[in-house]
Amino acid sequence: MLAGHSSDVTGVTWHPNCHYVATSSDDRTVRLWDVAAGSAVRLLGGFRAGAAPTGAMAFSPDGRHLAAGADDGRVLVWDLGSARRVATLEGHTSPVWTVAYSHGARSPLLATAGADETVRLWGADVADPAAAQAAAAARAARGGGASARSAQRLLASCCSSAPAVYCPLAAYRTKSSPPVSLAFSPRNLLLAAGAFSVRGGG
Repeated sequence: MLAGHSSDVTGVTWHPNCHYVATSSDDRTVRLWDVAAGSAVRLLGGFRAGAAPTGAMAFSPDGRHLAAGADDGRVLVWDLGSARRVATLEGHTSPVWTVAYSHGARSPLLATAGADETVRLWGADVADPAAAQAAAAARAARGGGASARSAQRLLASCCSSAPAVYCPLAAYRTKSSPPVSLAFSPRNLLLAAGAFSVRGGG
C-alpha cells in the first residue's frame, strides 16, 4: 500500500522501467513512488490555486519526463531526475483528460486532448538517455536494495536532467466529442482518439 496523498487519487501510471509508479490526486500533487521500497521519491507540484491534476498522465518513452493534465487546461511536464517542472503547455481551454507520448526515445511527440474537443500535438526535443538507462538497469539487476537512498540513486541515474523543449505543432478539432483516450500506433504513423458522447434516451 502506498500512502501519502491527502485527498482522492485520480490517476495511476507505471514508469517504463517498472520500478516506479506515478499517482495524481485532488490534493494538487503528483507523486512518484519506488514500488519496492513503498516510499515516495518525488513530490511534483506547480498546479494553480483551485486547479488539480485530472488523472491524465504519461511518461516519456525514455522515462525521464512525466506529463500530467490539469483541470484548468494546462499540461505540466517534470524532469524526474531533478523533480523540476520543465514545461507548462497552454492551449486547451478546458480540463485535459488524456495525454500520450509517441514511441521512441528521440524527439517524441506528446498528444493531449480533453473537454474542449481538441487534440493537440507538441514536439518534445529530449536527449537520448540510453547509456544512463542501461547502467541503471544493470544496477537494478544486481540487486541494489530497496532503501530510500538506493531508490534515489537509481532514479537519478535513469532520469538524469537534460535540456528539453516542448513546442506546439498542431491542433485538431473533433466533431463535438471530447476525447478521453489517445494512442499512437507502434510506428507513430497514426494517432487514435477515443471520444466521449452522451446519447439521449428515447
